[in-house]
Amino acid sequence: MGVVGALAVEALALTHLRRATASSGARASLADLGVARRVEGPSLLFLLLTGFWLATAFWHWQGPWIRAGFLGLVLIGAIGGAMTGRVLRRLARRTDEQALVAESHDVRRVLLRSFVIRALLLAAAVFLMTVKPT
Repeated sequence: MGVVGALAVEALALTHLRRATASSGARASLADLGVARRVEGPSLLFLLLTGFWLATAFWHWQGPWIRAGFLGLVLIGAIGGAMTGRVLRRLARRTDEQALVAESHDVRRVLLRSFVIRALLLAAAVFLMTVKPT
């Protein structure tokens, strides 16, 4: 639930970032993205740990869907850190207000791409863990 909630906050922040015409709006959207990252990281780690426990204790790592699901969850973290994290760190260092607004519009595509990839990977992992195909 934490990962899904963080993605929902991120979607809302990306929508606000798209509409930001002043630096205050861009900074508020970036702050919301930071909140989403602080929730998503620990939630994803908790999801991995509990999933690892279930895969070991209950399923004994039987079934290829377990490895595929875990790979998807690990990719979510890696893509979030590599794509979204790098862009947000770069934008956080901007002090020139006009450049912040201009650059936030330029990197919006990267942030949106990262969001869509991670949301689809999460949906695929949930599907695998629900259906448990052979």
